[in-house]
Amino acid sequence: WNTPVLEEMYQLFGRVAVEKKINSGEIEILNLDQVKGRTFINTFVIIDEVEDLNFPDFKCLIARPGEGSKIVLTGDHKQVDRKIKTVSTGKFSGLSGLQTLEAVLEARPSLRQYIHVFKFTDWETECVRSGLAKEWGISLTELGLL
Repeated sequence: WNTPVLEEMYQLFGRVAVEKKINSGEIEILNLDQVKGRTFINTFVIIDEVEDLNFPDFKCLIARPGEGSKIVLTGDHKQVDRKIKTVSTGKFSGLSGLQTLEAVLEARPSLRQYIHVFKFTDWETECVRSGLAKEWGISLTELGLL
């Protein structure tokens, strides 16, 4: 599950440097089960692929940061790979965790100093994988499949 994150880090910083920081505890890569019950103090948290998180997972994750921490969420509303449990009551009924979080941030802008959402929205300008990946993304978007 953590291979994509490690591959990107290796590419950016080199395998030796990344493994050294992991071994020293400067970098941790965690799954959701390892996050529950923890508090992150003076920590920069990156949560990737948030389009696949359900609302209960969001509630767990956004409650973890302690003093001096920041959260960066990355995701694409159009690229949901699994069925997600939505909020079932109130004005947020039917929204995914990501959509609910964005609605809360819209309603309470003061949270933006703590939580930053970066959304991948445009294959033409934002895809950096390859020309092939970009063309697939553009084509699927144009056909209404993303």
